[in-house]
Amino acid sequence: AKNGSFQICEMLMDTLKHILLQTQLSSDNRNIFIKEYLSLILKKNINKRTPIHEAAKIGNFSILDFFFRIINNENITNEYEQYKIALCEDFDDELKTSLHLAAAEGHYEIVQLLIDQGANVWSCDMNDSTPLHEAAEHNCYRCVEILLHYQAPINQFDGKHNTPLYRASQYGHWKIVRLLLNYNANVHLTNCDGYNSLEVAILNNHQLTVYEFLNHKTWTKSLRNAQIQMISNNNNNNSIYENLSTPLRKLIRYMPNAADEVFTRSMLEIGSSEDYSYKIIFNYEFLEDQLSIFKWKQDTQTQSIDLQPIKSTKWNLLSFFKFRQQQNEMNIKDISRLNCHVYTLRQNHPLYMIITYHQYDLLKHPLIDRLIKRKWALFT
Repeated sequence: AKNGSFQICEMLMDTLKHILLQTQLSSDNRNIFIKEYLSLILKKNINKRTPIHEAAKIGNFSILDFFFRIINNENITNEYEQYKIALCEDFDDELKTSLHLAAAEGHYEIVQLLIDQGANVWSCDMNDSTPLHEAAEHNCYRCVEILLHYQAPINQFDGKHNTPLYRASQYGHWKIVRLLLNYNANVHLTNCDGYNSLEVAILNNHQLTVYEFLNHKTWTKSLRNAQIQMISNNNNNNSIYENLSTPLRKLIRYMPNAADEVFTRSMLEIGSSEDYSYKIIFNYEFLEDQLSIFKWKQDTQTQSIDLQPIKSTKWNLLSFFKFRQQQNEMNIKDISRLNCHVYTLRQNHPLYMIITYHQYDLLKHPLIDRLIKRKWALFT
């Protein structure tokens, strides 16, 4: 099976099947022989892989189809349904099922066959990766399509807190990113380092992937994230922010053309320029984000927790007021953070970064020009 020798596999199995069907065996001996016959298909090698694993990895559809026809033969497996389950669910020394291996290699016909035979699209390997993680990482578009069609978990975290969308973004597979976005993959989820999928695409310089996020209807959600690096002041118990970053700041630094696209999408024209009611709405949400970044940071942490099983909570009037009090306290803390870290926020302001990284062409954008004029009007 590993070397793709379909004829040899067929010859070996048919010889045993011929003995089974032609020889007059007692009931007990027949059961023993059937178990031995079926166990050949489930025999594992040094890597704990069965012939099904090996055939799925190299993409030999004929061998897999042959094995499943054997296991589905009513004359043999009426009382041995567990063997069919084992064919799909057996895992190797990395806890990968045949579906993991086929999805990672892009063998979409085998992926379809395994799912038709009952393979579990939710199965996880030793790294908590699902078949969808594997297909997304290895740019196997057809496999991703099939897995999504059969309700594979689209927002599942692996051991490093990466989703399939994150993996596709990391390796620049923009077509798969588009597919996952169209299936409503959550763009707000972050990995262990606090980066969302858009940010990892920026940091890996995958421009086409970045534009998939910016052109999707969820583009504003992708931009609402922040990483805040904190250091402790030995002379003061309060923590101070050493640095902060957002998706827009990364775009300004590494992809100014994409940042320009964000600025353009942050402007809304209403009416025609010749109309009396014509106006332009300027949205400074991602430029003037001094308070928003604390909320974005908090929201991403909450979002990650929401994926875990939630215990039922009984709400009453007292708990409601406690919740409102906590919200008010958090708002006060945000303002105090702003006051304590004015210097850090100023040094990391998007306008300041445009100058720092010499992205002077961005200053010509109407949104930036309008913001600068607005600041001059307010503070002079």
